[in-house]
Amino acid sequence: MNKVLIIEDNQLNLDLAKALLQHQGFQTFEAEEGDAGVEMARKILPNLILLDLNLPRKSGYEVLEELRADPRTKDIQILAFTALAMEEDKRRANACGFNGVITKPINVDTFANLVGSFITEKTPSPPVETTTQEGPNCTEVPVPYLADVMVADSSPTSVQRLTDILTPLGYGVTGVNSGNEAFDAICKTKPDLVLLDSMLSDTGGVPVLETLKRHAETAEIPVILLLGGDTGDDIGTALENGVLDYLTKPVRPEAVQARVAAILETKKLEDALRQKTCEAESAKQDLEQFLFIASHDLQAPLRKIQQFNEFLRASIEDELTNETAEYLNGIARNSQAMEVLLGSLLSLSRIERKGAAFSSFSLKELIENFIALHQDFFQADSIQTDIAKAPMLYGDRDQIVVVLEILLDNALKFRAKDRPIKIQIRCCQLDENRCELIVQDNGIGFDPKYIKRIFLPMEKLHGGTKYPGVGMGLAILKKIIERHNGRVDVDSKSDEGSRFTITLPLNP
Repeated sequence: MNKVLIIEDNQLNLDLAKALLQHQGFQTFEAEEGDAGVEMARKILPNLILLDLNLPRKSGYEVLEELRADPRTKDIQILAFTALAMEEDKRRANACGFNGVITKPINVDTFANLVGSFITEKTPSPPVETTTQEGPNCTEVPVPYLADVMVADSSPTSVQRLTDILTPLGYGVTGVNSGNEAFDAICKTKPDLVLLDSMLSDTGGVPVLETLKRHAETAEIPVILLLGGDTGDDIGTALENGVLDYLTKPVRPEAVQARVAAILETKKLEDALRQKTCEAESAKQDLEQFLFIASHDLQAPLRKIQQFNEFLRASIEDELTNETAEYLNGIARNSQAMEVLLGSLLSLSRIERKGAAFSSFSLKELIENFIALHQDFFQADSIQTDIAKAPMLYGDRDQIVVVLEILLDNALKFRAKDRPIKIQIRCCQLDENRCELIVQDNGIGFDPKYIKRIFLPMEKLHGGTKYPGVGMGLAILKKIIERHNGRVDVDSKSDEGSRFTITLPLNP
């Protein structure tokens, strides 16, 4: 196994480099300062050393000199590991005896392969001699292409300076010198990032920014504003219009590199998240479409089965034996269970597809009307309420009624046989944005370890036929609450009942 020694004092860079190299099968060792690194190199004789140039107490160049002077370590491949990526920095590193340069921030997609390209199998071998203008013992690390950057600056000198700063890191840089030219070029090329001069000669930078943010095709392109002179007002206006960061001229190379790398890494993560969200939404829609089609289309053949079962029973009624009757009853029972299941699946698929438009209604009035309609199922004191402070809610009134129906149906279904049923319904406003609805019963409850299972479709904690239903009620409830951008929590203990707490935004 090839050994890589990383001499780096920044823990984040150290941990990331180790993780990437170990994932590719390298054995890694580490040191956080020069003397410890030299001692470790002499001890393990690694195939390659990644050496930070800006170490505490002793610089990377001093460590390199010490390693090259020792016969045991002089032939080890050593790469400068640095955020200094100007051409003169690379030339100096190569001239001093580094075999190559790898720049920070680490590119997670290419880092391990770049390191591996310098590692020789078995024992370390001498550096390859070259005769380029940079001097002997220098092998240039191929710089991976990272992103397209547009520089819009009235000064051609500024454009060239930024190009010189960013190009060695792998960025493709395009420059323009006017506001009108900038907007047209950005619309045409869709760069990954724009560096925008606040003092563009024809339009100024902020008007270009405002135009970019008004157009859908350019609104998501990140922008860094380049400030020069008295531009306090520009900063405030730019931030209001969505600029992500700003730099003050004359820009420092390390500041430009750090800001560009950070914003592009954030953009990369946001794009990946946006893609995953789109894929998840597409999969969700496909599933809902399948549930709708399957549950709807299966109802017709199911009805035929029920009809044929009835016809068969009628045609042999005079010759019907007990055994045959039981078979036919089994067909009827199972087909009815299937009918209930398909109806539940259809209801689940229709929560998003067929839900009513949201409107404002009184939760207090809804709960009162609901209890009045269901009072025949309960004794007079079975349901206790505390809903005087229940607020107005903006949502699908009919679906909130379904939520209450599911919870009361469960309270009836899973009531304890040794005590009268008791149900508490409480509702209040938590703050200016949220309300809370709590439904608590004293039924048989369930073991808390099953909490994650109870909201899954067709999940029944109590198997068999002792308790009716197909295990879809709470899945439907959870889907409704999610449509309202709310959440549902449950607390339960066996033989002590369950408490469902539903938190809803007042205006989803």
